[in-house]
Amino acid sequence: MKLQISYSELESIIRKKTGQSVEIGYVNPQTITIRKGIKVLFVQKAVSVNVEVVEIAGTNLVLRYDAGLGLEMAAKGVMIYFKEALGNLVEERGQNALVVHLDQIEKLKGALPAVKLQTISFDDKTTIISFKLKT
Repeated sequence: MKLQISYSELESIIRKKTGQSVEIGYVNPQTITIRKGIKVLFVQKAVSVNVEVVEIAGTNLVLRYDAGLGLEMAAKGVMIYFKEALGNLVEERGQNALVVHLDQIEKLKGALPAVKLQTISFDDKTTIISFKLKT
């Protein structure tokens, strides 16, 4: 089975959960870019971070992020902010990796024991989550 979630819906969820606005865009089937405006001194600047799905390990989603040269510290700051805002949902790992503990999402707790996540991929407007029912 497949579940599709539009980037605009994900942006809305992030805004409601963190109070921060972001823009999500497509890079390739495994990677999206997340843009966030930050204020540096008196100038507003957009920071983009590419986020790649590395693997799904049980109920954990392993992501890798890359902001490119020169913006890595700003990207780390944005990621740490989201980690703090989302609590135990996100765990920072070395090598610019994050683990998202899907079993910590209240609305997924009832569904996760009944399904096996297979893939998470992206197209130009949506996130596509493939799963199958456990038997």
